[in-house]
Amino acid sequence: MRRRKFIALVAACAAVVPSMALAQASRMPRIGLLMLGTPDPTLFLRQFGDALRELGYSEGTNVALEVRNAEGSQARLPSLARELVALDVDLMVAFQTPAVVAAKAATAEIPIIMCPAQEPVQMGFVEASPARAETSPG
Repeated sequence: MRRRKFIALVAACAAVVPSMALAQASRMPRIGLLMLGTPDPTLFLRQFGDALRELGYSEGTNVALEVRNAEGSQARLPSLARELVALDVDLMVAFQTPAVVAAKAATAEIPIIMCPAQEPVQMGFVEASPARAETSPG
């Protein structure tokens, strides 16, 4: 169920990308997908594509996807993340914790949608909101 919520969130964020692209002289919006690749990301990619299509997006028609798969090598993630930054993607999707770490190290400018294996606040990817911090047990 977490995966479905994540994919729905990514798809909703992708709906915002066209408005960002309007300011960039009608360039097709580009989403960079960064993943470790272990386990096989085929299911994630299929669900992501399905969610985009449900929102009216079609790869190559009104959105471009730049997929970078490290094929299980964490050492490749930083260079793949920098490659996506150099391509000037409008949004980066980081699938799995090592990909999130590499994406955050590569850019502070491009919005990153993340699907880490661990809790993002505990991992230091995001700060807890004051309201959440006050109500957290502990």
